[in-house]
Amino acid sequence: MSMAPFAPGIANRSFRGPAVFAAVLLTVTAASAGDGPSPAIDLYGDPLPAGASVRLGTERLRVTGRKQGLAFAADNRTLVAGVESGDGQIVLFDAPTGKRLQTIDTQGQYLEGMKLLSDRKTLVTVGHQSEDGRASCPSAKIWDVTSGKLKSKILWRDPFMLRTFDVTADAKTIVVAPGGMLQFWDVETHVMRLEVKIDKWAVGKLALSPDGKLAVASFVNALVFCDLAEGDDPVRIREDETTQALAFSPDGSILAEGRYSGTDVLLRDVRSRKVLHTLRNSEKSHMYVNSLAFTSDGRWLAAVSAAGPRGAEGRVLVWDVGTGNLQREILLPMMGLQQVAVSADGQWLAAAGTDCIIKVWNLKTGAPVQNESIGNEESIISIHLTPDGRTAVTGGNDGTLRFWDAGTGKQKRLFRHGYWVRGTALSPDGGLLVSSSLDDSLRVCETSTGNERFRLAGHGEWGGRRAVAFTADGRRIASWGDDLNLRIIDVATGKAISERRTLPAGVELAGGPDEARQAEVRQLATKINQEAFSPDARRFALGIRDSITIFDVDTGKELTRLANPGAFLARLAFSPDGGRLAISAPPIAAPGNNGHAISVIELDSQTELFSVEAPDKNAGPVAYSADGKLLAVMSGNQEMKIRVLDAQTGDERQSFEHVPSSPHALCFSHDGRRLACGFFDGTALIWDLEPSP
Repeated sequence: MSMAPFAPGIANRSFRGPAVFAAVLLTVTAASAGDGPSPAIDLYGDPLPAGASVRLGTERLRVTGRKQGLAFAADNRTLVAGVESGDGQIVLFDAPTGKRLQTIDTQGQYLEGMKLLSDRKTLVTVGHQSEDGRASCPSAKIWDVTSGKLKSKILWRDPFMLRTFDVTADAKTIVVAPGGMLQFWDVETHVMRLEVKIDKWAVGKLALSPDGKLAVASFVNALVFCDLAEGDDPVRIREDETTQALAFSPDGSILAEGRYSGTDVLLRDVRSRKVLHTLRNSEKSHMYVNSLAFTSDGRWLAAVSAAGPRGAEGRVLVWDVGTGNLQREILLPMMGLQQVAVSADGQWLAAAGTDCIIKVWNLKTGAPVQNESIGNEESIISIHLTPDGRTAVTGGNDGTLRFWDAGTGKQKRLFRHGYWVRGTALSPDGGLLVSSSLDDSLRVCETSTGNERFRLAGHGEWGGRRAVAFTADGRRIASWGDDLNLRIIDVATGKAISERRTLPAGVELAGGPDEARQAEVRQLATKINQEAFSPDARRFALGIRDSITIFDVDTGKELTRLANPGAFLARLAFSPDGGRLAISAPPIAAPGNNGHAISVIELDSQTELFSVEAPDKNAGPVAYSADGKLLAVMSGNQEMKIRVLDAQTGDERQSFEHVPSSPHALCFSHDGRRLACGFFDGTALIWDLEPSP
């Protein structure tokens, strides 16, 4: 495979140019007469869920859940991703366009790993599942990727941790590693053919040579080579770091070894066991290599290294196997890089991890298939619609604030924090946006231009909870963080007017040295369930374990306390006047009860106005309309459902089915005619609501 160098100025850098799609986006054809109206489509030509009118961002190359495997199929453009989502999914994408092609349900298997065999048509997945009322047990399934059909499966009745596995090229034998041994199972008969005991410690990673004659297993600071053809005693090689990624070259002559926290990747001659090359990144710094992949001709080796301490970036690296020279290095602000794949023709390089997006590059040109201009690259934590309804604003875990045309879904501007954005609020006139981030900053910017008005110290870099709100006159900002401090800030001057600690009555800090007090605050903060300001910033609700405390923001005094028997909260929302609190939380645990309840409480009297039972186990956000007449709630299992309720009675006014999973943020437009929701996959949807009666 020939790999031309990147264009000048691109090598060894993150790719952050305009969005590049290597092919014309596929469009949805009009429905034939009698089939009903054509489905609505988004800006990129992909269908929208029923009832939705706009998507912010794109669903291309995005999927919710940890990626447990990544590979290219036989056509060299279909990208196969194994996803730990719900039970599990196998999702197929078209690499040049990013378009989702197919989703295969793993049929109850909680996915923990996958491997596409050398024919690039046969897929093996492993995980755990329950059948016939039995406890969850390890399972392996073999799929035809082209048809999506299940070909065969094994369900082990003896429970063990299926940490790692491999499969022979003919898909007839699967190798698993319970404890410190290797077991070889016949896929067709479900009979164990061979068991090799190696160590008292559990196997970390396992790899079979392409001819199936050699097995290599990693243990703590050691590699063990098992010659299966000759039956010789295992050969142990001591190492200074534990190997957590293994890959054989296509001809089986070289073994690549990725370390847990070393400065190098090793290329080892399989016959002599000697190290051929030591591969490093451009800075020769520590790497956390989780996945390795050779090109089909064995000339190049790709790897992903997860980010280290916060501020460090993940890396996708490509080396020349013959010389050991670094050929490509792509820096990514992604903490959880876990998987890497290269197409057999060397055209495409893909990387994925724990967040929502899969990255794909044209390996020959270095051009990314997608970039930041088409949407949040991690979870959306907050969403707002400006009072005129024309602009939507999202903030999320990619450290950005994004301004969108709410009518078309086109991104207009981007404002960048240094880390997760966890709290945002619009001023009453929609002219200003305040944002609080874990980069220890609080920033105020203009929504019309994105220009920053001022920046203040935030609530530290620790934790994950932040909340902000404007007062009704727009002259002040209330800001809270899980340092437990509540501040009042003057918008005109950008200066803090007051600061006090939010502690429920009866909770005291022992005092003492600053370090001891800080540790005590952090310990208390770990018990926080949810937090929320009222829309006018007059009240603040803080859920800590089995109670919800309501504070007066101006004085910091506790107003009332509500019991929370379930000791868990999904979300809180104040009514516009601050007099009511909507609570989404599971009821007290009971046998067979997997649902939850949405309750509305009159705060002054502490009486329950109504409670709506939701049979679904997953609870999402809740939100009031600006006039206080409507309450939107979300719940679901594999797919979420939005229900729009009468905020006085709890009666359902409207609902939307087949909503993507893992919603994080929900809001109404100012006139109550639209509803917007931000999701874990970095996209958001906007629905047009039916007129109120």
